[in-house]
Amino acid sequence: MAILSGRRSRHRSFVSYNGPDAGQIDEDGHRAPPAVCHSFVRNGQIEFLSDCTHALAGQTVPLPPFP
Repeated sequence: MAILSGRRSRHRSFVSYNGPDAGQIDEDGHRAPPAVCHSFVRNGQIEFLSDCTHALAGQTVPLPPFP
């Protein structure tokens, strides 16, 4: 199970992740670089910046509905 933790200050947030793939070491003994996700949430949309290291980098997607 992954745990996300975070803190907020004014208009910024910091979120950390300790999921099963966090800090994995490959077969050559190199630690995987940390995942990066810079984003903004505005007007019901998540704007993922281009420096994100995931598949949604550079995209804007609608916020999923909250239960």
